[in-house]
Amino acid sequence: LMEANGGVAPMVEGDRAQGAEVASTAGPLKVFALPRVRHQVVRLRVDPSSSTVCGRADLFLSLADLAEQGATGLRLHCPETQHQRGFSVEAVTVNGKSAPHSCLAPRAGVGGDYGVSSSTLAGADRKKESVHSKGLTRFADDLWHRYYKKLAESTEPNLLVDLSDLLKGLRNNSKAKEEGVFCLTVEYTVSEPQGQALRFHGAGYCFVGSHFMPLRSWVPCVEGRMIDGQWESSEYPLSLELRVPPGLRAVAGGRRLSEDAAEGGGTSHKFVSDPGCPTSSMFFAVGPFEEVESAGFEMQQADPKRPSVGVRLFADGSRAAGVGAMATFLKGAMEDIVDYLECPFPFPHLSVCFLP
Repeated sequence: LMEANGGVAPMVEGDRAQGAEVASTAGPLKVFALPRVRHQVVRLRVDPSSSTVCGRADLFLSLADLAEQGATGLRLHCPETQHQRGFSVEAVTVNGKSAPHSCLAPRAGVGGDYGVSSSTLAGADRKKESVHSKGLTRFADDLWHRYYKKLAESTEPNLLVDLSDLLKGLRNNSKAKEEGVFCLTVEYTVSEPQGQALRFHGAGYCFVGSHFMPLRSWVPCVEGRMIDGQWESSEYPLSLELRVPPGLRAVAGGRRLSEDAAEGGGTSHKFVSDPGCPTSSMFFAVGPFEEVESAGFEMQQADPKRPSVGVRLFADGSRAAGVGAMATFLKGAMEDIVDYLECPFPFPHLSVCFLP
C-alpha cells in the first residue's frame, strides 16, 4: 500500500480493524505520509536491571513536505507490539501540544521465514559469478534485494499521528510552507523486548543486535522507505543521549560528544551520527565496559585518499585479557573482507563491544 501510493498510505476501515483510532471513515479521508526528517534527537534512560528503555524522541519535520504530499498526518516506524511484552507511548505532542495518535497491529501472517536458508546460501556459493564494479557477486546482490524487500513488507510504519489541525489552511499559505518546521515529540517506554534487535542480558547489559531494521526496535523513527521496489535506508542527522546507572558505560555508533554525570545519578553519554552514514548504523551497547586501549588499532584503506579507520575495543574486566588476540584476528578479517569486496570500509570508525 505504501509503495503503490508513493509513500502515502490512506487510513481506511481495514486499518481501524487493526487498532487504529485516529481517523473516522464517517468524516473526510485522512492520509498518513512517511515524513522526511530534518534532524532527530533521542534522550533515553537505559535500566538493564528492569529490562527497560524509556525517554523521548524529538523529530524535526517540514510542514511543506507533508503539505506537498497531501497528508493530514504521518507514520513512523516503531517497535512492533506483537513482538514486545511492553511498548507503550505515554504522549505524542507537536510543538508542545497533544496530538492524536495510534499504533497499528502488524499484518497477520507477515514476517517469519525470509527465504534465506542454509541450502540457499550454499547454492549462492556454487553460483558465484564474476565480481562486478561494486565488489558484490550478481547472485548475492539479487539475494539481498529479495531479502530486504520481504523484510520491508513486514515492517511497515505502524505509529500514526494525526496532524489535521496543524496542516489546516497550510496548502494555500506559501510563506508558512517555506518557514514551517515543527517538532514532533514521542515519549515512550520499551520493556522486555522479544524477537527484535534490542536485547537485555543479566549483569547489566543492554545492546542492539543484528537486525534488518535495528533502529525501530528502540526508538520511533523513519528508518527508510521503498523506492522503485528497492529499500533505501534513511540518512538524516541523529543525536543520541543515553543515561545509564552507576558502574555502567554506554558505547554507540557515530561520534562521541561528551560523558558527564547525570542528574539523579549515573552517567550521561552523548553521541551524534556521522554524516553520510545510514541512520540505522546507530547501534549502542550498555554494560560494565572498560576501553582496552592497548588493543585498539588503525586500519589503513587501500585508497590513500580515504582516511584510516580507527577501531576501539571495549570489554568488562573478566574479558579484557583476551581482547588483544581478538583484535589481531579482527584486523586481519577486516582487511581481508575489504580486499575481497574491492571497496573501502564504509564508516570512519568502529567500536567493538565484547558481550556475554
